Amino acid sequence: QDVTDDNRQKKLHHGVKCIRKALKKARTFEERKIQRRVAQGSAGAGSGKKLGVNAVKAKAGGSDDVEKIGQQLAAVRALDLEALGTYMGTATYEAVMANRDAPTATDALPAGGAPETAAAEVAVGTAAIAAAGTLLALAAARRVLAAACVREEVAALQEKLVLVGDRQGWAKGRLAREEMRRVAKEEDKAAKEAAREEEAKDKADAKARTTNAGLGAVHDTTGSGGGSGS
Repeated sequence: QDVTDDNRQKKLHHGVKCIRKALKKARTFEERKIQRRVAQGSAGAGSGKKLGVNAVKAKAGGSDDVEKIGQQLAAVRALDLEALGTYMGTATYEAVMANRDAPTATDALPAGGAPETAAAEVAVGTAAIAAAGTLLALAAARRVLAAACVREEVAALQEKLVLVGDRQGWAKGRLAREEMRRVAKEEDKAAKEAAREEEAKDKADAKARTTNAGLGAVHDTTGSGGGSGS
């Protein structure tokens, strides 16, 4: 069991690194998607330059929609990807240990006052929450977690964690089978030894009976001869 847990922890450590790398890629895509939304809704936009939050607001005269988009952009940029990667990796590990599939982005980052929400808030980071509020920060994190590249890494981690358990189970089964064969071999050896001992005992008994029978014949002959001489 200790070997299995140790191997799983190694897989988890590597899997978290891969998830973090995928999260960085997903965040870049999400930033570009938000910037395209601003560019499409703003005449004269499309310079291709990375827009700051204030520039996003200025593009449409500070409307509520652009205000929200600016907060979304700020939240995405402020996400704590190190914490988010650890959080998702741990959630996947716990799911595997409970014989469940890894959680989806929505399940992993709930926003309904549940106890899990507190952990989710820690996962996205205080900077993202400060920039856009809890709901928008969690929404931004869910979109990043839902990216195909991230889902692929989460699925890969789940598969590796499950495989560790399967391999360990197979190894334990092999050891059990080897033990059964060893016991059967020992029992067969003991049975053969007992049979040999029984056979040797039978031979010894038969030899003893033959010897005793021969001595009896000698005594009879001797007795008969003494009677005739008298």
